[in-house]
This record gives sequence, C-alpha cells and structure tokens, in this order.
Amino acid sequence: MPTLAISVLMMGCEEPFDPNAPFREELVIYSILSDISDVQYLRAYRTYDAPSFDPFEHLTDNGISGATVTATLEQSQVQFRDTLITRKDTSRYQTPIVAYVADPFSIQRGKTYTLDILTSDGRFASTSVTVPGQASINVTNPSSVQQPSPSIEKFIVVRAFVPATAEGFLIRFFVNYEAFINGSWTPRRGEIPYLVMLRGEEQTEVFLYPILSRVPDPIGGLSTIVFLFSTDAYQTMVGRLRAQAGGPVQFNSAVFLLTSVEQNLYRYYNIVNGFQDPHSIRLDEPDFTNFSNAAGVFGAFVQDSVSISLPIGF
Repeated sequence: MPTLAISVLMMGCEEPFDPNAPFREELVIYSILSDISDVQYLRAYRTYDAPSFDPFEHLTDNGISGATVTATLEQSQVQFRDTLITRKDTSRYQTPIVAYVADPFSIQRGKTYTLDILTSDGRFASTSVTVPGQASINVTNPSSVQQPSPSIEKFIVVRAFVPATAEGFLIRFFVNYEAFINGSWTPRRGEIPYLVMLRGEEQTEVFLYPILSRVPDPIGGLSTIVFLFSTDAYQTMVGRLRAQAGGPVQFNSAVFLLTSVEQNLYRYYNIVNGFQDPHSIRLDEPDFTNFSNAAGVFGAFVQDSVSISLPIGF
C-alpha cells in the first residue's frame, strides 16, 4: 500500500467517533379534529437534544406558547388561543401542558380545513386535511344482540358504509348498563370483544378487540364493510361485567360505534404502530408529517353509531 494511503488511513482512524448526528431544532405540531366535540385542541413543541442516549433525562417540556394558530374553511376562519391543560402524570414533567384550543369549533364532514401556525420567533408551518364524509352503520341481525344464542346464530353481523374520504375505520361494540353501588344506580359502559380464544394448557381466556384497519376500495363512492362479533364472546363478556359489578345490574342498550379516519391520521397511526413486532428488533423508526417546515400530524376522524335497546331482564 502506498505510504500516502497508509497515512490517510491512520489519520482517519484517529478521528473521534460520534454516533449522534448534528442536532437541528425543529417545530413539532399535533392536532386531531373530530366531531365528538365542538372543542378542538392543538399542541406545538420544539425538539430537544437529549444530554445522553436517554431522552427521558430531559425534564423540561418544550411546549410553544404565544403562536398564532388559525384553521380556515373556505371563507371562514377559526382562531386557536393559548391554554394550559392539567397534566395527569407528573412523574417526568411538573408543569401543565401548553396547548391551543378553539371553542366552539364544530367541524363539517367532507370539508377541507387549512391549518396555519406562526410562532413568536417567526417560524411558519401549514397543511390541510379533508374530514371524512357521511358514513353509516347497521346491524343485520339485531335479534342476536337482544337475545344472543350461539347455538342459533354464531355471529352478530355489522355492516358499515364508509365514504372514499376515509382511509381507515374502526368498529367497536359497547353495552350500556347500570350497577347498583352504595345504594344507587351508577351508569357504566363495557366494551365487547369480537372473539374470545382459549390459549395454553390452562385454557386461559384471551379477549380480541377490533383495531384500526384500512378501508377497502370503494364502489360507487362508498366502501362496504362487514364485521362479525361472536355471540359467544358477547355472552362471555356480559357475564364478566355482571360478576365485576358485584351486585344487581340492569343492561339498557347495545351501541355499535364506527370511527372513520382520514388518510393523514391513518398513515401516522400505522407508522407509529406498524413495527411493534415482538419477535424482531427494528432500530429504524420512520417519521411521518403532513406539514411544510414542521414535523407532526394534522388529522381528522368522525364517528357514527347505532343503538339497540336491550329487553328488561336481559
């Protein structure tokens, strides 16, 4: 090997190795619009450079206040204002959560909202989101909800129709009931799994619940979804709710809830949760953002439901 090449190689080996890339402070924004309330929130942060390899050593919340935040729909504009939210978990951060709130702000289905944020130090970020349009949900065999009998019908059949403006959907099944506690009837709600499995030699019950899934390709502007809930799982969970109540129980209604999620929120969810494989180690975690000049997500979801009254003595 030539003497010059050896010298260059030796000089390169003497350079200190630093596994950290150069730090660049970045604006991070989170806001999810929904029709479950006429109050919408937004949170904005600055990224931070952890003092070591453990990000939890950073004990100062980098929330940004004093920014100008607006959501625009066609010719109308909604202004977000600064607010503080009580922090439930103060094990790491002691201060309240710095956020922005727009109240009242009721979103419209099928409409596109543009979000602009200008920080006090001159940073600007913008993006837009299209709220999913009108969807519907129904139960094909409601008698199986009111009088479940696995020997007659093994599944409760739920059918949903979701517009093309949605990319993800989630169907959940709840029962509303009252439990007699300390001399009074207390309203409660329990979620029903779609399936109960028995695992292991001890035949341990494992409850499986629906997860956010991709909407199938639409036909004529709507996607048709058929989801099945096991009547056996329904009966099993109702029995467990009775036992947990520890006293008299009155079941009032069954509610099937359809959540329609637009593409930005759906893609963000899948990137965050898509690589949780317990059998492998993946070190690269891809980032998602639909903002210009910022990281984060501006998304939206809407909900539709159908309720079925349960008979007295259910």
